[in-house]
Amino acid sequence: TLIVIADLSIMGAAIATTTSLIVFNVMKTILIQVKINMQPFTRKMILFVVSLCGVLYSIFYLENLIGENYAFLANKILTIAFLATWMFYFHFAPDTKSSLISLKKKWF
Repeated sequence: TLIVIADLSIMGAAIATTTSLIVFNVMKTILIQVKINMQPFTRKMILFVVSLCGVLYSIFYLENLIGENYAFLANKILTIAFLATWMFYFHFAPDTKSSLISLKKKWF
C-alpha cells in the first residue's frame, strides 16, 4: 500500500484499497467453500453482476454517445428493460415479481 501510494498519490490509495478488498473477499469465499462446502454465488448471480456492470458502464458513457438531451430518457429505458428482463425472463427475484404484478393489478 505504501509503495503504491508513494508512486500514485490518491489514485494509488484507491487502487490499493480496491485490491485489498477484492483479495479479502475472494479469500472469504474460498474459506466458505472449503470449510462449509457451500458456494455463496450461483451462476445466475454472477451473470447478473456482470451484466449489471455492463449496463452501468453503458449508462455512464451513454451521454457522450447520444448527447445530454436524450441520455436521461435512454438511461431510464435501459434500466427498466434490464430489471424487467432479469425479473420476468430469468426469474431472478420471484418475490419482487409477485409484488409488481399485484401493484399492476391494483393500479391498472
